[in-house]
Amino acid sequence: MDIWKVLGILPTRDKNAIKAAYHEQLTQVHPEEKPEEFKALRAAYEQALQEAEAASAQKEPQKDESPLGLWAARAQGLYDDFARRIDPQQWQELCQDEVCFSLASRAAARDKLLHIFMEDYYLPHLVWQELDAFFGILNDLEELKEQYPPAFIERVVEPGIRYDDYVRYEWFSECHDRTPDEYLHKYFKAEELIRSGDEAEAAGALAALRELPVTHPFTELLQSRLLLRQEKYEEARELAEATLALHPESGYLLLIAADAARLAGQVNRALELYDQLLAAEPKHNGAIYGRAQALALLGRWEDATDAYDKLIAQFPSDRNLRDRQRQVYADWAAQLENTMEADPENRKARMDLAWCCLELEQFQKGLQVLDGFDPRDLTERYEYESTCGNLCLALEQNEQALEHARGWEQAMRDIPEDTEDEKLREKKGRISRSFEMQAAALAGLERLDEALERLEEAKALDPTQPRIWRNQCQWLLAAKRFEAVYEPAQKLCELLPGDAIGWYYLGLAQFENLDYRESYDSFCQALERDGSTLDFYLYKIRVLLIYKKWDDAKEQLNYLAEHGVNCDATTFLRARLDQLCGGKEKEADSYAVFQSLLTKPDLDLYFKEQLYFAASFDDTLTRAQQLELAEKGLAWRPHDFDLQGRAVWLYNELEQFDKAIELAERSLKAYPGVVNQIYRLAYAYYKTRQYAKAAPLYEQNAATQEDQEDWYLAGRYYYYANQPEKAKECLEKAARMDEKDAYTLRFLSLLARDAGDGDQAVLYARQAVNAEQEKERVRWHWQHLATLLDHLNRTAEACEAWMQVAALTGELGKYCSADAVWEKTQQWDKAFSARHDYFSDSAHQEPKDRDGYWVEQAWLRLRQGDVEGMGQALRKLPKRNQAEEYYQVMACYCLALGDNKKAFKWWQRIESASVRQQGIYRMMLHDLGRTGELSEVNEAYARRRGQDDGGEMPLVLSSQASAAAFGRQPEKALELLKQIGDWPLCEHCSYDHCRDGAMARAEVLELGGDHAAALAILQEEYRRSADDESVVLGILRLKRKMNR
Repeated sequence: MDIWKVLGILPTRDKNAIKAAYHEQLTQVHPEEKPEEFKALRAAYEQALQEAEAASAQKEPQKDESPLGLWAARAQGLYDDFARRIDPQQWQELCQDEVCFSLASRAAARDKLLHIFMEDYYLPHLVWQELDAFFGILNDLEELKEQYPPAFIERVVEPGIRYDDYVRYEWFSECHDRTPDEYLHKYFKAEELIRSGDEAEAAGALAALRELPVTHPFTELLQSRLLLRQEKYEEARELAEATLALHPESGYLLLIAADAARLAGQVNRALELYDQLLAAEPKHNGAIYGRAQALALLGRWEDATDAYDKLIAQFPSDRNLRDRQRQVYADWAAQLENTMEADPENRKARMDLAWCCLELEQFQKGLQVLDGFDPRDLTERYEYESTCGNLCLALEQNEQALEHARGWEQAMRDIPEDTEDEKLREKKGRISRSFEMQAAALAGLERLDEALERLEEAKALDPTQPRIWRNQCQWLLAAKRFEAVYEPAQKLCELLPGDAIGWYYLGLAQFENLDYRESYDSFCQALERDGSTLDFYLYKIRVLLIYKKWDDAKEQLNYLAEHGVNCDATTFLRARLDQLCGGKEKEADSYAVFQSLLTKPDLDLYFKEQLYFAASFDDTLTRAQQLELAEKGLAWRPHDFDLQGRAVWLYNELEQFDKAIELAERSLKAYPGVVNQIYRLAYAYYKTRQYAKAAPLYEQNAATQEDQEDWYLAGRYYYYANQPEKAKECLEKAARMDEKDAYTLRFLSLLARDAGDGDQAVLYARQAVNAEQEKERVRWHWQHLATLLDHLNRTAEACEAWMQVAALTGELGKYCSADAVWEKTQQWDKAFSARHDYFSDSAHQEPKDRDGYWVEQAWLRLRQGDVEGMGQALRKLPKRNQAEEYYQVMACYCLALGDNKKAFKWWQRIESASVRQQGIYRMMLHDLGRTGELSEVNEAYARRRGQDDGGEMPLVLSSQASAAAFGRQPEKALELLKQIGDWPLCEHCSYDHCRDGAMARAEVLELGGDHAAALAILQEEYRRSADDESVVLGILRLKRKMNR
């Protein structure tokens, strides 16, 4: 055996290093859980110490002559003299030395002692208490765990101070050397051998104990335990009784003697000894357990089950206790069946049998047993209502259970306060149990608040009853009130410090409440108390995956596999680990595992929703298929946070925004403040133009995340929501975080424009142009600047800006350029000249792009009102031109001629090939209305609505008003037009008013027959700016109507 490999250190002669390594390894190797590994560790430790001792014996030790060194030598001498060592007075006198009182050396003196005790640690509890009283060791535990091996502090120092001695030091025969240390070392080794079942080795270890020159009665105790192991019960009993006679005050000897008597068949003597021990230590669980078994052997069934109830209340997760109690009930029920067969009118047997049926989960049979039973006295009423109530609860007959629970309460209230019947007095004191039953029935009826109120009444009467706190935890978890679980779960941990259930409930609540770090600690605490429950491991692994602790998660999965745990849950978690960190190949394999599990008919996975969640990331599936998986997961577990987030994201991807909003709002009520879900909801609000709802969400995230982009988005959507003050506040915060963010500057420019501060608006717009780093985006900021200057009638500057746009885009027709300014001001010669110059290198050359040139000429002629000139320009184009721009100009030409139906055919061609620009859809919508095809108006509007961008509310309202007008709803149209004044101008708007709104108003008037008023509006628009062909077409159309 490589002792250094076992200890986990390199070879050394430093005994302190060896001890530290040993104590560190002890944290991983518990004697009861891993006896073989513990024996190997102990052997390696002893051999390493022997080698270190041998090496140090060859060296002449250097004596420390300092005051502290001399004091430490006295301490070592005191420890080496066992008779003096176990006397607290001796240690008290040692601590009167000057080195213990000096501030400079007091801590050093304590450390000297602790270094001695790392090797020599057999000290009585009273001595440890004396040292703690002087040095305050318990106050410094956390600091000491950093200075010394934590296992030494946790397993030697702290228990020595807090707990009484297991082996009584004063029972050793008189001794002035260290022989008792050798005895204790061999004693614990022998005890471990007996516990592990190695009888031959244990016998040898006991023989070695007897050879030592000191004696202790626990040698005979070990011998008794070995005899019990060998099933020599009578010999064990005689030896234990003889030893107990010498030390009748020993609780441990009492327990062994009682166990031996029970196993030897002297059950009444065993019961006498158990009762004697419980009289001294009422909460001695070993005695309660042995007594329960003895009572069952004597056929005292009710007393036996009561004893088991006490233990189960302390250790609710202990399956062995429940199995033993269940067997008692089964034996009792069999006897009761025989009794009732012989005496069918035996009312007591009938009542007891019904209770046994309850405990054996034979609920329907239990109710059948009591069917027709009519209680005759208070005792029978008490038992009947209690039993029926519990049976109905188990069958989820909650209304009946509530009725019986109230009857049980009344039965207890009817017991006289001054009753002399001891059993009735005891029953009256159990009224809190009826409150518990009422609470359980109310919870089953989903009347949770009433249930919790009743539970509070039960707690007030019996605040230390773990069952009450456990029920509260269970109901709150079921109601998804996770934060409310914290307090009762912590109380449960306090009431049951050795049981895992409180930590488990606390961990569950923390996990569901997204407090993952805290939940991890709680599940670890649960595992320390119960290492056999798979759920604790599974939750621990899930948290490790959340925090990307891949190696730790893999280690836990491997540990489970090594212990034979291979189930659907571990299969899923291992595949999930591969999906998250295994690379592309393993990720692909993981999806195959997920699919296999999803199609498994007998899938055993209680967190199946996580399987759906993981499978929904398979990129080989369409978004719709991914969403289907997410929705199936939500059907399985609707409140799952991960799936809610995934489903909202997929709804947004598939433009199912209403569903995204509904689910995200519900999710954020349960899990407020989750950043990613807030983003998803804000995005859905934005896409559905609910800017007033989107903006505060981005603002909320900006405040918590300190994110510049969030401040920008909050400001942008406040702007869209027509809340300029909030918009300015958020945008200025964004600008302070990044003064060169071009889009932030652009919206600050829009705010200044709307506030009438043109100079400041232009300043922000120029800063945006200079700040933009991406070439593709610069043109948009130039275009904004050009539009702004145009809006302010700063014509020369606007022309320069438009020329920058043209230079960056190279597409005069697609992106507005300088000639648009000439068109607006009806300076047609300059507009034609600019257009010609763009398409050729000089005014004297033929255009390079003839088709593009003549299309632009046609547009210019139309805006000039020259329909004939427009036709001449179009006739210069090839007749089979397939360009979208050609379709559009031809549609407008037909409109100019008054042929709406032919124009509509051109729009249909555009729709089949177009990227669906807003302007095209707007004109198409108007044309549809004029053809009289009202059924198609709403369809076109629905298609057009999907193309609207944010920040265009006046344009949206104008289009809605047009649709209403064409649908013969003029009042609705006018109401929509009134709303336009409540909004700022659209981002792209280059006018000083909403032109789209004016044109929509003209359409309402035109459709209402007031052609003159409509014409007046359009002529005024043309006067203010002649760059919009829609205005020209409207004027031509109205003139034709009026000439008729």
